[in-house]
Amino acid sequence: MDIRQSYVVKTDAKRRILLRGKPYPYYRVREFSNGCLLLEPREMVAPQGITAGDLEDLENMAEAFPRGEDDAD
Repeated sequence: MDIRQSYVVKTDAKRRILLRGKPYPYYRVREFSNGCLLLEPREMVAPQGITAGDLEDLENMAEAFPRGEDDAD
């Protein structure tokens, strides 16, 4: 892997750092016990819509789900 940028950053009062020229708006951060941070770019995508068949299956399961009866006699 080639190094694209190398610079020193200082955390601000809220322990944040500023990434220069970041190409992605979201990153997954992994912090290791030795203090190293690994940033992996993430792209947020809209979840796929639920199909009509799946929705019908969910409704059928909800109707068939046993309802708890209050046995506080």
